[in-house]
Amino acid sequence: DAESGRTISRTAQPNFYYGLVFSADGSTLYASGGETEVVYAFPFAKGYLAAPRVLKVGEEKEQRVPCGLALSPDGATIAVAESWGNAVTLLDEKSGAIKARVNFDKETRPYDVRYLPDGKTLVASLWGGAGIAVIDTEKPDAAPRRVATGDVPNELAMTRDGARVFVSNANINTISVID
Repeated sequence: DAESGRTISRTAQPNFYYGLVFSADGSTLYASGGETEVVYAFPFAKGYLAAPRVLKVGEEKEQRVPCGLALSPDGATIAVAESWGNAVTLLDEKSGAIKARVNFDKETRPYDVRYLPDGKTLVASLWGGAGIAVIDTEKPDAAPRRVATGDVPNELAMTRDGARVFVSNANINTISVID
């Protein structure tokens, strides 16, 4: 409860990691399952999370480690940054099927993802790649455009209109602003 500061509910799963994002209508909370290679889709109502649907990103032995999450503006696709899998995976929100996987060089380590308002463009921070990738989700097989940032880019934010992307660079303690 934000007013009282008390915990009103808690949910446990085998593993959680960085990514959390709500659906536009607030009825579902998506959470990265980290080393369990899943995204949890928790129904949310009256302050409580119910048992989740489990959307599989890969087999545990693959060690993809889902990290940052983003939901497309139309709510149909969940973008998943795979920090150990060196990829960004696009999951169908309803079926959980993998729509596409954008692979990066080893040790690139995608960390966070954000959709631009057009719903066609996705930005991924590349924790091991000192930059961001700009992905055309309608052409996921095309090479993403890369933009340099500082070292260890991690969390992303953007202006409401998508005109500027802000990237936190951990090891050099800066924020890159990209238009």
